[in-house]
Amino acid sequence: MKNILSIKCLLILAITALCGRMMNHAEPNAVLDLSGEWGLMLDPDDIGVTENWFKDRFKERIVLPGSIQSQGFGDEVSVDTSWTGMIVDRSYFEEDRYAPFRKAGNIKLPFWLQPEKTYTGPVWFQRDFVVPNGWGQKRIRLHLERAHWETSVWIDGNHLGSRNSLSTAHLYDLPDQLALGKHSIVVRVDNRIKINVGPNSHSVSDHTQSNWNGIVGDLKLTATDPIWVDDVRVYPDVSNKKA
Repeated sequence: MKNILSIKCLLILAITALCGRMMNHAEPNAVLDLSGEWGLMLDPDDIGVTENWFKDRFKERIVLPGSIQSQGFGDEVSVDTSWTGMIVDRSYFEEDRYAPFRKAGNIKLPFWLQPEKTYTGPVWFQRDFVVPNGWGQKRIRLHLERAHWETSVWIDGNHLGSRNSLSTAHLYDLPDQLALGKHSIVVRVDNRIKINVGPNSHSVSDHTQSNWNGIVGDLKLTATDPIWVDDVRVYPDVSNKKA
């Protein structure tokens, strides 16, 4: 009896390991790191989609992972800055003791950690990548970790879709049988409020992390087999002593 149980346990472990490998797992040599220098274009008037910016080449340069504000892009902080979050205490704007800190060039806010720049709206990022040899028959997936907030992606000018999450990576399947060689990827990141989570929700407001724009986690392409297991479930059948 013990031998039978041991064999069953080994079979379950083997199946679990196989499924784990098939479930979106990429071998180390099947990962293409996209971190580094990207082209950049700010879109404060939200005209990029209608003007087909996904077909353009951007002159400004930025390093990803990273946020645009930490690299000097955006608007200067002023007393008129429109923040993501409410300021209830008006003493900073009205009392004389704060007057020196309301002057341009010497703005110092007492409400939260003051960002270097502010920006709310879409930002476009663009770079080229090369599909390496051996990826011709693979399922290629784009992995954008910690994007703030909504992303849209184009490959060679073709729209792949949009993702909206603050807690999980944004994943995109690239077109089937993507040709080997050079391609262009464009990512549009929009940090405007997309879901009403409350006026002072600390997941999006300036009270904690500031309403930054960018991608600060992993940026990569992964190649896996064209057939994969997406979901595995085991159900116990106690009466028949099996699963």
